[in-house]
Amino acid sequence: MDRTQSPTMRSPLAVSACCLLVALALAAGCGNSNSSPEPGGAPGGGPPQSAGGAGKIRLTYWVTPEVKDLAGMEAQTPEFGDYEKIQAAEYTKDHPEVEIEVQALASEELTKKVTTAIASGSPPDVLKDYLGRTSGYAHQDLLEDFTSVVSAADRKDYDPFYLEQYTINGKLHGLPTYAWLAHMAVNRAIWEAAGKADLLPKEADGSWTYDQFLTALRAVARKDSLWPFWAQFASEQGDYGNLAFFWGHGAFLYTGGDYSKITLNTPAGVKGLDFLVQMAREGLIPPGATTMASSELENMVGKGQTAAWGDSLYVFHRIEIAQKEKRIQVPVKLQIVQYPHAPGLKSPLPVGPTGFVVFKQKDARRRDAAIAFAQWLNQTKFQEVTCQNIREYPTRLSARPKLEKDPNFRLVQKWAQENGKADLGLTASGYYKVRVAAIPHFQAAILGQKTAAQALADYEKEANQILADQKH
Repeated sequence: MDRTQSPTMRSPLAVSACCLLVALALAAGCGNSNSSPEPGGAPGGGPPQSAGGAGKIRLTYWVTPEVKDLAGMEAQTPEFGDYEKIQAAEYTKDHPEVEIEVQALASEELTKKVTTAIASGSPPDVLKDYLGRTSGYAHQDLLEDFTSVVSAADRKDYDPFYLEQYTINGKLHGLPTYAWLAHMAVNRAIWEAAGKADLLPKEADGSWTYDQFLTALRAVARKDSLWPFWAQFASEQGDYGNLAFFWGHGAFLYTGGDYSKITLNTPAGVKGLDFLVQMAREGLIPPGATTMASSELENMVGKGQTAAWGDSLYVFHRIEIAQKEKRIQVPVKLQIVQYPHAPGLKSPLPVGPTGFVVFKQKDARRRDAAIAFAQWLNQTKFQEVTCQNIREYPTRLSARPKLEKDPNFRLVQKWAQENGKADLGLTASGYYKVRVAAIPHFQAAILGQKTAAQALADYEKEANQILADQKH
């Protein structure tokens, strides 16, 4: 099983999506009265027709910046949001009573813009975003409930794991559409150039111990020019990759689904943080790890300044785009591997779902229209196209067969089944605050201002107070 395919090559799965994408573009331009199911039929029935001469229903739809340069539609989708605008155009051709304004928001502005819109009383009608953010809106009771909207037959097509994740306080707060599973990615070309590729895990396995991992990093490290593992502690965006070094020691943020306290401050947890500190002292991670933004990763990969980092299968799509835009200056040959682990233990994989949510509506027609549009967006055919291009995992079982042709997809699924999934506490009411609270404590450990034990003790105290406050 070859999972080192060059990101300069199109995935056969992405190419296979061309026909559907071209058809979608034609539908957007010409209209197709049979392109979407009728109300009460298959998933995605349209909103009720305007009655009594009622005016247009105007919806706003905000999306995360994940989908662009789709195979077969590169000219039509050069920017984030282009594909979603094509979808909206197709929908409104079949539902002329609805107008849809699409906005693609940059990752760094997404949370701020949505929360500002909520505060001003004008949130988007439909939002596609990460569960770690939408769960917070659900806890504030700001979202419509999809429980009665999803039919029993349709429910059977969803992976029950994701429906459970999206059920908060007994309400299905959104429709899960795809998810990433995080692991490590390495630029195998760097090890091959050094004649050290044999130090990487076997390509059909991906597993290695902490000692094997360190040996591989040290073999390609170059003082002041190549820091083999990319990590950042300046924001919460790097935390999954950092926490993975705890999981491989058997320390976890939460245990047994109990979100009333964190459980990272253990002897195993201290080992995990000490390992990160050791890498920093040896120069195996960039010296600016406590201050640089997550966007710096691609810059360093492109210059050959780093060789391994935390990622998902989306890395293949992202690196391909960067190469097309001539932002990659060195050979890149991607290989996916697991995070390291202590002997006898396994490193579980974190899962990050994205879904569609509808903010609560006072107007019934607008509510029905927004919910129907969200259902329509989550059809199998759209999940197939999106997931085949950005290499994420569809939540519908019917959307998976085509992706299962991809050896990397099958391999990561195998890891998740064998190693389990790490509980990130995505649906905990204090998720985001607990996540951000870790930053200064981890920074202090990396900079040598605190021992790993003191940093974790301080983080535990702050995080548990946040969680206690959420109960009141």
